[in-house]
Amino acid sequence: MQSSNRLNVADYYHINNEISDTSSFQDITKKILSPLAQLVGGETSLFVMLKKTDNGMRAYNLISSSIDYEASLSYVENFQSSDPALPYVFNAAKVNYKRGISKSISVALENIIDFKKFSRGKYYNEFLRPNSIRHLMVVGIPSVTDNSLVYALGFHRYSNNAFKKADARISSYFGPMLSNALHNLELKTQLSDHNIIVSYLKKQIYNMGLVILDNNLEVIFASSAGQKHLQINHDS
Repeated sequence: MQSSNRLNVADYYHINNEISDTSSFQDITKKILSPLAQLVGGETSLFVMLKKTDNGMRAYNLISSSIDYEASLSYVENFQSSDPALPYVFNAAKVNYKRGISKSISVALENIIDFKKFSRGKYYNEFLRPNSIRHLMVVGIPSVTDNSLVYALGFHRYSNNAFKKADARISSYFGPMLSNALHNLELKTQLSDHNIIVSYLKKQIYNMGLVILDNNLEVIFASSAGQKHLQINHDS
């Protein structure tokens, strides 16, 4: 597979097929992060969900590849609020998607910051520099159904070899497939949550009883527990 700056047809179809085979969030490292990191020359990579609320934006459900667990935990707990790439990617991805420009956006960190000012900050000196991360590229993929959610893929280089525009352009080619794959995972999660809720409610109704009355306060339906509670004849 190509290391960076080029994309041939075989690589394109191979990675598209890998992404399309993503059937759970547990597949993201193998099916999405690893092949894309190898393609763009990222030495480590991660996946996060960016959720915007009234209290600001938070990254959660972090999945990483070749990143130390303690570093990942430290990022989520202490440094994500100082990461300038997250709000930029979130907003730019939403704007592009709303305008129908693209289903993803790819940017290199150094292209959206004033490095002289950035290098004096907490995020650079207490996280990136101690972890030897010199260059960062982020891909943002907006949720199709949730306007407050953007998926983000981060790729890092430890060597002094900056991500180029060609790397960002190459990663953007996979926007449509990434959007489809992540949308399917989102729907699966929602369906699973729905089934859990329905199962719980059925159990609660069975245990606690359900009685439905009409406008005249006549019983028109009662579950077994409800019938027992109200001493209703089961044949009624």
